[in-house]
Order: sequence, then structure tokens, then C-alpha cells
Amino acid sequence: MEPAAAAQALGAMDPTMVAQVLGAMDPARVAQVLGAMDPAMVAQVCEAMDPARVAQVLGAMDPARVAQVIGMMDPARVAQVLGMMDPARVAQVLGAMDPARVAQVLGEMDPARVAQVLGAMDPARVAQVCGVMDPARVAQVLGMMDPARVAQVLGAMDPARVAQVLGMMDPARVAQVLRPGLGGFGGGETTNP
Repeated sequence: MEPAAAAQALGAMDPTMVAQVLGAMDPARVAQVLGAMDPAMVAQVCEAMDPARVAQVLGAMDPARVAQVIGMMDPARVAQVLGMMDPARVAQVLGAMDPARVAQVLGEMDPARVAQVLGAMDPARVAQVCGVMDPARVAQVLGMMDPARVAQVLGAMDPARVAQVLGMMDPARVAQVLRPGLGGFGGGETTNP
């Protein structure tokens, strides 16, 4: 059966039953079928499936489609599923979502995992997301990232927000980030000893 025909047939069923049926299929095939299904139904099916299975299936789908689907799911469930996916893939998916929704999902994830995901995102996009995240959470996560990367992110953020976040970080860490030559926030300035 073609994916569109399978999606149409399954779309009339209870999402829990659909999750059970798809649970026995190859993840790539499931991704094809879900790709042809209504996004709201896909979200309901994903809510009913095992999180590890959902991670496999979403890993095989188009990032924009995944972003659309997870935008309709419970943030805690999304965080659980994304926690099982490759950070670069998660960064692609979150790159297609509204920054406020991304911040909500990241708020449910382990800070170390958030640092990995943000490390795989474009610095300007990270700055957008950090602009709407809780500043204490931003300080915590940026404290786990590479100083050069943090400097790039801070360089793309609102100066008032930067001051707020830096004020919550460990002073030694702030000194690393402000070190000359990092690019972005650290700039290319030189110092005279």
C-alpha cells in the first residue's frame, strides 16, 4: 500500500491503535506514512507511541514536518523524544520552530543536553532562543558550552539581556567568554598587559 493510502486508512482510526499498528513497522516506512498524514493526527499518534520509537521515526522525517508535529505535542514529551535523537538533528528541527516554543521545550530538557543541542545550532538562532528563555537557565546552559561559541551567541543578543545573563554566570567563566579574539562578543580586541 502506498504511504498516502495507508495514511488515509489509518487516519480514520484511534491514534492509540494507529500507534500500535505502526509500532510493528520499519521506522522509515512509518515516517513515510506519517509524512502523508494530518499533522494533528501524527502528534496524537506520537503521544501514544513509545518515546524511543518516536525518536527513530522522527529522525527519518523532514525536519520542517517534525517541527510542525512536535509543535502540537506536550513539551515534556517532546523533550523526552528529542533527548533520544542526535543533537545536530534536534538543532535542525528546532531551527524550524518558533523561538518561544523552542525555549519551552528546552526548559524541559537536561541542561547538558540543551548545551549540546544549542552547540549544533546557528549562533544567531541560539541568540533568538536565549532571548526568550529564563535568564538563569540561559546562564546555566551557556556555562556548559565552548567559550568561543558562547561569545558568538552573546554577540548576537540584546546587550541588556547579555548583561543579565553574564551577571548570573560564574565570574571565571565570564572572563573566559570575554577573552579577546573569540569572535562575536569577545570581538577581536587586543589588550595591553
